[in-house]
Amino acid sequence: MGNTFFRLGKFEKSIEAFDNSLDLVQNNPAIYMNKTNTLIQTGNFAQAITCLDKVLDIEPNNHKIYNYKGLIYYWSKDIKKAEKMFCDGINTNNKFPMFYYNLGMICFNNSNYLKMLSYIKKFIKYKKGYTYDFYDTKILND
Repeated sequence: MGNTFFRLGKFEKSIEAFDNSLDLVQNNPAIYMNKTNTLIQTGNFAQAITCLDKVLDIEPNNHKIYNYKGLIYYWSKDIKKAEKMFCDGINTNNKFPMFYYNLGMICFNNSNYLKMLSYIKKFIKYKKGYTYDFYDTKILND
């Protein structure tokens, strides 16, 4: 039901449906991820981060969650925490290209072009053969 409400743009009902699902099936990362996406649509970044923290409790080595958390911190203008999440993610999987891309864009936005180039070179190195999915979202130039 949560996904149906989400597609209809009924985000509050979607969140309620995901909460009901979590009451029945605890520790399900997919439900937390769906709820996270809905919370982002409502601008509730703090609760979205809380959901992602629960996913990390269940799947501590899920490097894509670090990327997603970093993006949420970036979107909420907390650049230091975003940078920390991307770096923590590299410690989990140092071949995931999106960490380097996103760190490169942070450096670009801060006019740190040499550091940006270093990250973008790593992004190019690791992106070869990598298949992307929804959670590989990247920072776009504002």
